[in-house]
Amino acid sequence: MARRRIFLLVLLALIGVAASGSASAMGKEEANKMLEDVKKSVPSSPNIIDIFTNNLRVALLMLIPGLGLILAPYVLYNTGLVFAATGVVNGVPGLMLLLATAILPFFWLEFVAYATSTTQNLYLIWAIKSKTLRYELRNLGYSLLMIVLLLLLGAWIETLFLSS
Repeated sequence: MARRRIFLLVLLALIGVAASGSASAMGKEEANKMLEDVKKSVPSSPNIIDIFTNNLRVALLMLIPGLGLILAPYVLYNTGLVFAATGVVNGVPGLMLLLATAILPFFWLEFVAYATSTTQNLYLIWAIKSKTLRYELRNLGYSLLMIVLLLLLGAWIETLFLSS
């Protein structure tokens, strides 16, 4: 299967995992606790560097062969849960909040970066297994460059939305 087709399947799967988390049912008490925990770990007014470094850390973890295939859905499901919690607190379906966010460009930039990491993870596993790692390292370099650029642009756009 072509790399682009695998990338598209991974992208759709990751969006599906986030959507699944956002559609999760939870009580108001659980939702409030989750949002309090998120507030403790996120700066009150994040800047480009805060957003970029957080997202890059996540994307780099997704690149770790094998482990990244577990971390990617875990992180994105939990991201969906934050949408669900926000929805419970505000009386709006979490899935609707996720879909509303999907119209913003930084949503797509981040998801494309995460799908790039996860797809590259699959190819690294295959390269290790088939002993073609040297060839795949070049693709890893290209993927890293693309991930950094996508996340930097996404962080810049996200701060523009947050500041307005």
